[in-house]
Amino acid sequence: FWVRLRHYTYRKPFWYELKEVIRTIVIFAVFDLALIAFTKWQFSRYVWVFCWTFAIILVPFFRALTKHLLNKLGIWKKKTIILGSRQNARGAYSALQSEEMMGFDVIAFFDTDASDAEINMLPVIKDTEIIWDLNRTGDVHYILAYEYTELEKTHFWLRELSKHHCRSVTVVPSFRGLPLYN
Repeated sequence: FWVRLRHYTYRKPFWYELKEVIRTIVIFAVFDLALIAFTKWQFSRYVWVFCWTFAIILVPFFRALTKHLLNKLGIWKKKTIILGSRQNARGAYSALQSEEMMGFDVIAFFDTDASDAEINMLPVIKDTEIIWDLNRTGDVHYILAYEYTELEKTHFWLRELSKHHCRSVTVVPSFRGLPLYN
């Protein structure tokens, strides 16, 4: 699950990753049980159940412990800038703060039309040159969290970020005000 499920290259929420890890362990356990049955080994079912239950508990525990340790050391943290300053951007910030294990370290908001100087004690950047300077200094993750009424800004910034070779971009769509039924 390190390569195919991209657990160390693509940052996933804890519960989603846990589901994938447990599913993978269960698949290996069933494969192991089939191997034991077809080879007719004399192997205790109690030992088999104990070993695989132990694996289902300890593998996710140590993965979470490792990520927590890497987070505390700052190795797993990734600088993040949220483009937008309205309700959708604030919601994206709240979601990232509630999921610490993803490792996104929000350092600022960006919006040229923002009226606030800071949001949630983070600065609101209004100068585009600061964005490109930050991109040159290191790997920065950009989150586009404009409102649905600001669709042209979303398209503009997607083009600009791709022109400047920003590979780590997430778009958070705003569904407020859009009818989801009918």
